[in-house]
Amino acid sequence: MGTPLHALISLNVGFVLRFFTIWIRGCTLGWAVGVPTSSMVIPLARKIVDNMTE
Repeated sequence: MGTPLHALISLNVGFVLRFFTIWIRGCTLGWAVGVPTSSMVIPLARKIVDNMTE
């Protein structure tokens, strides 16, 4: 029941859950920043490319 192996497994599960929550927060923040930024930058980049090719 209280073997070192169980302690390592519980530590590993705790680490994975902590990493998962940090990863989810990072992805959410990335989407929250990236989507509005890309929606503004892509039309601007298209205008610049169109002006350069004309």
